[in-house]
Amino acid sequence: MATHARSKTVRSDQRQPLDHPAVLCFHAHAIAKVLDATGFRLDAFLGLLAGVGVERLAATGKGQVVAGKLDLALTAAAGRVQTGNPWLDQDLAGVRLAGHLRADRGGISGDGLRLSGRALAANLALKFDAAHVALAIAGRVDARGLAVPVIGTLDGTAMGVLALGRSTPWTLSARYASTVSRYNSGVAMVAGPRAQVAGALHWGSGRALTMPDAAVHSDRLTLAANLVYGRDRHLAITASGTHSGFGAVSGRLDSDPAALSASARMAQVVPAAGVADGRIDIASAGDGYRLTFAAASPMGPVNAAMRMAGTADQRTIDLDE
Repeated sequence: MATHARSKTVRSDQRQPLDHPAVLCFHAHAIAKVLDATGFRLDAFLGLLAGVGVERLAATGKGQVVAGKLDLALTAAAGRVQTGNPWLDQDLAGVRLAGHLRADRGGISGDGLRLSGRALAANLALKFDAAHVALAIAGRVDARGLAVPVIGTLDGTAMGVLALGRSTPWTLSARYASTVSRYNSGVAMVAGPRAQVAGALHWGSGRALTMPDAAVHSDRLTLAANLVYGRDRHLAITASGTHSGFGAVSGRLDSDPAALSASARMAQVVPAAGVADGRIDIASAGDGYRLTFAAASPMGPVNAAMRMAGTADQRTIDLDE
């Protein structure tokens, strides 16, 4: 029995505002119509991305359906993307996506998807399982001049996998290597003007963000660190290494919305004066912080303590010892 494959080409150019990803199935009518012809559930696919908002979406697609399977060449641009992280959203403004997607009743896949933005670019592969409503995205992300709060401006590369599904909590695993410069804080005083940072990142729904075995290398500092940031906004950092001026160094930080506790140790404090074995501790105290310092010197122990308190308009420092 002879069979004949049906084929058709569809173009769409929709430039209507998109306030929620799920609205795509209504705005990009032609693309959605082609996907429907394959039996693919576009609304289920986009429902997984409900936490991301896209505005001013312009999409152009040229697709061909043969025997119930779609091959779609897609180009899209978003005027604005909202992830809930303002520092990241500003660099996603005007982001563009180009590549090929293949879809049928079983799902959708794409290789060689290219994402480009102001400070971010990515080469990605995508796989969506329609039966389990599960999505996996893997690939390489490059950052150039990405401004990260507190840390500074970084150039770097990450390789990772993001997986999520209707009945499966989302997970993210990645390895990264970056150069950090133009610090937003006093880090440059300790690490120098530029530092190389590399390590791994693990995160997921209901799970803490962990960055184990992070390595920092600069002209002044070599450091190994571990970071854990929980859903309760509890941040824990431990680190140890060597510094060109302070010798062996180590430190820890525990912080949450209610309190902060941190300490740092250094083998050499003021080498020229023989002040060594230094320790600095800082902890929340009332409406401020209490800082203590201890070290050894040729003249005996050196100890100091001070309390810092106040508001943004008025601050006080009391020297206790």
